[in-house]
Amino acid sequence: MLGAEVEAELHELMRLVPDPDADPAAVEAVGWLYWVRYRELPDGPERYTAMMAAGALLSRLYRATPEKIPHELRLPAPDDPGSLTRRAVELTLRFEAEGDVAALDESVRLYRRALATMSTDDPHLGLCCQMLSTALRYGGDPGVLPESVELARAALSVTPADHEYRADRLSNLGHAHLAVFDHGGDADALWEAVACFGQAVAASDDHPHAASLLVDLSRALQKTYRHHGDVPALLEAVRVARRAAAAPPDGRADTADLLSHLGVDLQTAHEQRGDDPALVPEALRAGREALAVAPPDHPHRHMFLGNLSTALRMSHEQTGDIETLLEALEIGREAVTAAPADSPDRAAYQSNLAGVLATWSELRGDVNALEDAVRLGREAVAATPPEHTGRLPRLNNLALALHSLYLRNRDVDLLAEAVQVGRQAVVSAPPDHPGRARTLLNLGVVLESLADRTKEAGVMAEAVGAFRESVAAARRAGLPLDIHLNSLCVALRTSFEHTGNTDILREAVQVGKAAATAVPGNTAHRARALLNLASSAQRLAEEDGSTDARSDARTAFEEVTTLLAAPVQLRITAWWGLGRTCTTAEEALGAYEQAVELLQQVAPRALAHQDRVHVLSETHQLPAEAASVAIAAGRPDRAVALLERARGTLLAEAVGARHDLRELHDRAPSLADEFDRLRAALDDPESADATQRHRLGGEWESLLDRVRALPGFHGFLRTPPVEALRRDDGPVVLLNLSRQRCDALVITPAAGPPVRLVPLPDAEPRRVRAEIGRFLLAADAFVDPDRPLADKLTAAADVRDVLAWTWDAIAGPVLDALGLARPPGPGADWPRVWWCPVGPVAYLPLHAAGRHTGPDALSVMDCVVSSYTPTANALSRDGTPATATAGTGTPAKALVVAMPETPRAAPLPGALAEAGLVAEFVPGSSLLIGPDATRDAVLAALPRHGLVHLACHGHSDWNARADSRLLLHDHADNPLTIGALSRLRLPDAELAYLAACSTTRAHPSVVDEAVHITAAFRIAGYRHVVARCGPSTTRSPPGPPGRCTRRSPTTGAAHPTPPTRRTPCTARSGGSATATRATPCSGQRTSTSGRDGAHRAGAESLPVARRPRRTSRRRHPHTAPNPRPGPEGHRAPRPASTTEGL
Repeated sequence: MLGAEVEAELHELMRLVPDPDADPAAVEAVGWLYWVRYRELPDGPERYTAMMAAGALLSRLYRATPEKIPHELRLPAPDDPGSLTRRAVELTLRFEAEGDVAALDESVRLYRRALATMSTDDPHLGLCCQMLSTALRYGGDPGVLPESVELARAALSVTPADHEYRADRLSNLGHAHLAVFDHGGDADALWEAVACFGQAVAASDDHPHAASLLVDLSRALQKTYRHHGDVPALLEAVRVARRAAAAPPDGRADTADLLSHLGVDLQTAHEQRGDDPALVPEALRAGREALAVAPPDHPHRHMFLGNLSTALRMSHEQTGDIETLLEALEIGREAVTAAPADSPDRAAYQSNLAGVLATWSELRGDVNALEDAVRLGREAVAATPPEHTGRLPRLNNLALALHSLYLRNRDVDLLAEAVQVGRQAVVSAPPDHPGRARTLLNLGVVLESLADRTKEAGVMAEAVGAFRESVAAARRAGLPLDIHLNSLCVALRTSFEHTGNTDILREAVQVGKAAATAVPGNTAHRARALLNLASSAQRLAEEDGSTDARSDARTAFEEVTTLLAAPVQLRITAWWGLGRTCTTAEEALGAYEQAVELLQQVAPRALAHQDRVHVLSETHQLPAEAASVAIAAGRPDRAVALLERARGTLLAEAVGARHDLRELHDRAPSLADEFDRLRAALDDPESADATQRHRLGGEWESLLDRVRALPGFHGFLRTPPVEALRRDDGPVVLLNLSRQRCDALVITPAAGPPVRLVPLPDAEPRRVRAEIGRFLLAADAFVDPDRPLADKLTAAADVRDVLAWTWDAIAGPVLDALGLARPPGPGADWPRVWWCPVGPVAYLPLHAAGRHTGPDALSVMDCVVSSYTPTANALSRDGTPATATAGTGTPAKALVVAMPETPRAAPLPGALAEAGLVAEFVPGSSLLIGPDATRDAVLAALPRHGLVHLACHGHSDWNARADSRLLLHDHADNPLTIGALSRLRLPDAELAYLAACSTTRAHPSVVDEAVHITAAFRIAGYRHVVARCGPSTTRSPPGPPGRCTRRSPTTGAAHPTPPTRRTPCTARSGGSATATRATPCSGQRTSTSGRDGAHRAGAESLPVARRPRRTSRRRHPHTAPNPRPGPEGHRAPRPASTTEGL
């Protein structure tokens, strides 16, 4: 009856009675229980509260029979100050229980009336001043906070030092000061609050609310640290919080409150003292226990959820455990959902969740998570008043989320907003603020990207200056230095690339060593610091040949490979870098093999298509480099295996699934059905929730394990051995270009070794890139309607020169080695060559290479039938005989789509006539012309037709690479993208003829993944795709489709058309004649592919190589520099974010 929990139960019981007048029995029972507590409790606040509650309830019940009220509780006259005070207290308690704002306003009016009539010696004066001060704070009006402080002072002034209410009134004054600080940042008010809470704790021996008083002091001490950087205050806050958590609950702060508060103090201490690994586990335990003991309807449950989410994120950063981060994401979302819309804490939960989402995106490449992070960050900042102390961390988190999304989609408006928000944050952090160091670091990160975008030396210098100042500010505040030194190291190395000053690079190495020393243990933070050190040291070794620098790089790379808490991307980078530092090819090959093996974990099936494309693009130069090392080690077969394992992941999955799934349906139909279900769920663009996709991804991996355990299914969806890649219809030529060398790896159809190496010494890597750049510039100039005739003639000459060089340095030596560098004899079968270019070589028109003028004219098209495949594996998996029949065995129907006029695009006047030719060629064709050719209409029609012909514009989106699209009538609002096409499953699809410009264009970082429109049709199920490589003029539609294939009118079988006569103006690819030698850019025009799917030589630029975690520096859109690919350091923006504990 006397415990604090009884009062809580009585309070809860009255809360459940919506109308006391309608339930007098409950009011009577609670009123007399309060009376019993008043009689039995010792003097003190608990006894006084019981008396007030009993008087209020029984007086209300016994209005007509006041004699039933105990004498001690009988109220005086209605206007008596004591009576007014009691009525006001009752209304204040109602507000606390029910949130009744009208009751709160009335209580303030009654308190003021009571004070107006009280004498200075009135026994109710202290109580009335205290309660009015509290009520004013509850109102949330900053304008009355000074009055609240003065009233609290007045209440304390009439309370003797040994009075039983002294501790309560000291606490009340502390809360009034704290409210002034929270709303205006008044530092003096914060110090006053700490002093008041400290005195309250000192005066609270045997106080029934001792635990709550300890919590008040701990919170004020933590705010002192956050505002002033007072480390002793933080350590004292943790000590006091531990005392509070160990104290019994007191009715005001229950066990859950005490534990959650302890967890927040421990989180803050971890941010300050990164050298104590025990703080995070203790914070996580406290947060879990708080949530576990709190009932589902606890009024602070959203706070417990928000604080636990932060502890989980910190635990992930310490351990690298992905499940912990997913739990942080789930709990953080629940906190935002549970918080009332008008809760002042909701903005903090939103900002903290934004930080968790950005961390998840950094780890898994989830762009939807980044977009959510930006949205939440903006909402959090918008909901925070300018003077609020939480505004700084929320600005910081928003700036980082904006910057991360900019790095993903290159939207310059996002970068501008990130810079603006970052500058606002710095203004909000005065020089003595403990958050200034991180704020400067974050500003430096976004300024560095701005310098990268604008190439302005002044901006880069400002970024370096911000990083230097962040290090100094962190040192002054006693903060861990690792993230600040780490970012400065990266900025210095970047500054060296701008200036060429090796002294700056040497400083980067020294700063990198300091960063690595500052962060011990098996953590992702240490891995990033070591990688930045290694990258800087390796760069220095390349510049001045320093053996010490090379040794430093190797040692750092080696350690990162052992840090299992590091994300897989960092370990790939470490193995990659280690391979570069090895002194022998055999040793380097071992490191590269480890890197390629880890690539299988980078883009798990749980990721959305666009996110898989993104993460795969970050290591796009690793396969070619690994193959070159294998070649140098005398292992051409291993080079092919590495290329096949590390490239074409998405296409190989789709083609492999069609091949392997047929047998699985026969052998284990239930597993095949589960495969189809999971694939459909993972391909669903609406399935964007990270936790849901992670669960589906786990089911997918489990299913693959069960399938591969079946007899004969060990290779299910795995890269086949090199021997299995051989074809009877011609050699497969992998053309590998890395920074070291260029070679042809020929998978031979004959007996003997499966791989033959053809070195290409004249294809020096720098020269190859230069010729590619020249070709791309010329191809674009030739089709540009605004260029003068002289420019076009120069462009045509440049194209002819590039085609001749490509023959001399690449295609000619390969055909000569194969004995095919001559035209077939009269009546002889034409040999076929399957070209499989790796990396930038895909931009060269290999099928058109040759000397096209003069008496010694000879070209690839004079010697062989050329087809293309993105990987040998994709070709071998789809090697069944070709048919042009539907599943019923009847001739396949054709869908013809034509866009002679396209909104927001140039007209294609030849498209309508072309559609008519196709309709004549394939009787019974379905037509979608102009406004009828919408995205949904085309997607609905494709499954009903085995053949499709599209005459329209194509667009290759280099920023959102998975959003490249065909321009149909509604493309502006509802585009037909790679993603939409790739999700189709068309088992009867045979031929797609894409008479659209640039359908085989791909960004250099995803050219080996064949992320373009042509490959999307292959993924959807089409076994043959005829595509265009580059742009076209509005007056030059592709050649007649009738030249592509012949069809038997009886069986509908399709087969390549063999050439029947030699002409000097025929370019053959896949057996078709589709371009003329008379056209100066014939290599540009040819665009046919065989059953492989993708001809990838197109008018594309080659920007400078990118660092794995950074965005490249923009150059002229058609320059092809000699890149410096490979592993680079990583700055992790997320550790620089700020979390708020509540």
